[in-house]
Amino acid sequence: MDILNGNFKEFRQDFKDAMRALEAKHGVKASIGSITYHPDGTNFTSRLTVTNETVNGKDVAQIKFDSTCNRYGFEPSDYNREFTVRGQRLKLVGFNSKAPKNPCKIEDVATGAKYKCGEDYVKRGFLTS
Repeated sequence: MDILNGNFKEFRQDFKDAMRALEAKHGVKASIGSITYHPDGTNFTSRLTVTNETVNGKDVAQIKFDSTCNRYGFEPSDYNREFTVRGQRLKLVGFNSKAPKNPCKIEDVATGAKYKCGEDYVKRGFLTS
């Protein structure tokens, strides 16, 4: 295949086929982003995402929570800790370090709906529950 002739669709499929075994072996997902043609060569961006949900038997979300919880005044034991606000059962599931005003990720226990809020909202919920 001559990729320089713009056979990008075929290249994407070949890439997918070639990566299938590696994805399964290492618990990742590989994908190609944009592909651009230049007379001196073709460039493309790629993305590799971890898909396995555990590392050494520990939940990946728990590991992320443990590594950032102290920054917001929480303990590792607060992961998935439930609290009630206005009759709604919620639980703390993580943090978004790029959101300074509302870094806490919470989830409705009954519906699974996800929300974001400030640290004080969760801490008040912990105190009243």
